Amino acid sequence: MSALVLVLGLVLQAQQPAPQPQPPPLRSEGVGGRTITPAHDTYEREFRLTTPAARAELHGFAGCVVGRSRELAIEVLGHDFTTARYRNALRLLARNNERCFSRRRSLSASGLPFAGSLAEQLLSQNPTPLNVRLARAVAEPAPRAFSASDRISLCVVRSVPDDVARLLAAEMGSTEENDAVAALDLAVRACSQGGPRLETPPAGLRAILATAAFRTVQSAAQPSTEARN
Repeated sequence: MSALVLVLGLVLQAQQPAPQPQPPPLRSEGVGGRTITPAHDTYEREFRLTTPAARAELHGFAGCVVGRSRELAIEVLGHDFTTARYRNALRLLARNNERCFSRRRSLSASGLPFAGSLAEQLLSQNPTPLNVRLARAVAEPAPRAFSASDRISLCVVRSVPDDVARLLAAEMGSTEENDAVAALDLAVRACSQGGPRLETPPAGLRAILATAAFRTVQSAAQPSTEARN
């Protein structure tokens, strides 16, 4: 190969159906109404990035992207991830930062793990502990949920900030990560009450909670930012 080709299945294919034109804003997900899977872009039940090494590699790529295009990454994560606008913006963000991926091979992933890694990298830039920021954010209105799985994840990050921060601090694929996921099961079930159960592997849960946590603290920071202007 004469040039690096970075293949992000998350941004190269638009497999998501068009958003529903009528209310409610939460789209139907899952099979038979009993379970739902994250609605982010081209989410796959099997989650292609199954090994800790592959997940860490994408996480490193996301860190470089944030270092080069921080403001654009923040903007992209604020978009409704069920829209073409989001998919196009995420594709552009990856393509504009191909130099961050130094190996001469392709990297394939669905949109959710890349978005989750971007969110984690952005969250890590603030020295204030994440659980503290999430606990403070509860005093502000919650961000809009873009899907049923998003509603659950926003509920979880606002309900158990300590457990969410513990998960995002754990090494990917580690025993600590699995323990943190298990500890979140009760909160996930409570936030799913009255609707279908969220079904996702640990890596998927971590990613949707990361994006929800980022949008939560970002949204909570807006009033104070406006007050200073």
